[in-house]
Amino acid sequence: MLRGASWLGQSLLITFTATLASPTLAQVPAPSATPDLSLEWIAPAECPTSADVLSEMLRLFGGREPPRSGERRAVRAVVSHDGPWSVSIETSTESGLYRRTLNAQTCRGLADATALILALSVDPEAVKAAAPPADTSLPPQAPTTTTSVPPPPSVPVAHVPDSGGSLRYSVAIPVSVAAGILPAVDPGIGVALGARLGVVLVDLSVHDWLPVVAKVPGTNAGGTFGLVSGTLYACTAFRMAPFEIGPCAQFDVGSIEATGSGVTTTSTGRALWLAAGAGALGVLLLGAGSHWAIPVHFDLLVPLERRDFVIQHVSGVVFDPPPAAGRATIALEYRF
Repeated sequence: MLRGASWLGQSLLITFTATLASPTLAQVPAPSATPDLSLEWIAPAECPTSADVLSEMLRLFGGREPPRSGERRAVRAVVSHDGPWSVSIETSTESGLYRRTLNAQTCRGLADATALILALSVDPEAVKAAAPPADTSLPPQAPTTTTSVPPPPSVPVAHVPDSGGSLRYSVAIPVSVAAGILPAVDPGIGVALGARLGVVLVDLSVHDWLPVVAKVPGTNAGGTFGLVSGTLYACTAFRMAPFEIGPCAQFDVGSIEATGSGVTTTSTGRALWLAAGAGALGVLLLGAGSHWAIPVHFDLLVPLERRDFVIQHVSGVVFDPPPAAGRATIALEYRF
């Protein structure tokens, strides 16, 4: 009775094992042919097994044990037959993850192509040395391959002003120093908006200038001067990498505010600042493909209206504007 139960158990075990051994997909990975390489081969039942793939890889090395590459590779290959035969190969190494897809007319062709890829990844020189001379009379038909490896990073393209009709915009924070607008050399800070069409640049900036103090010669009477101004630039900027240079014309408008000091009764007066001028523009582009730039302006301005600043009941002039003024500006600019 025990002998019969043993025979029945063995039969059931054989039947169960045979059932598990015949799936249509997902073969059990074979032992690695080299310590540097492990292969997981998932394919329909009619395809070669993972052992066949590794055996073909060893054949490509001339039957010898493949050399050690020193880098571990875990390979997972999945075969599909929705249309043409194809295999998706995913290789994981210490340096990264790589994917590729192979197509062939038969699954055997896919297995042989996979074995060739594995052998070349271990030691291409050993495969080349073991390969027989090529028969040029009947060249073998190689499987077609398509890769899904991520493309290499694109090379940055230098920022070049458009020569066509593309309109571009910019915003900047300018810092300026002027002489001849107020009684002393005066710094100012502002904000600027620009538009570029080809090599033509139009820029509009607004500045707030620090107050300066001036006195009537020989007295304690004087005044504190302040200025808020706006500048409209029209420039032509030519590219000479990594710079842009060109001439500019500008128009200035603003309000000068003067408050008397050193007198019994103080008062505040305002005068219009109106000037036109010309200058030069130089721009440093901060790296190829960068949106950041540093423009520099050098301007010569001629006031269109000049008024002397005086204090009532005090002889002498607090400030007599000169016939020309100069200004230098540097900015940090972002180009959209």
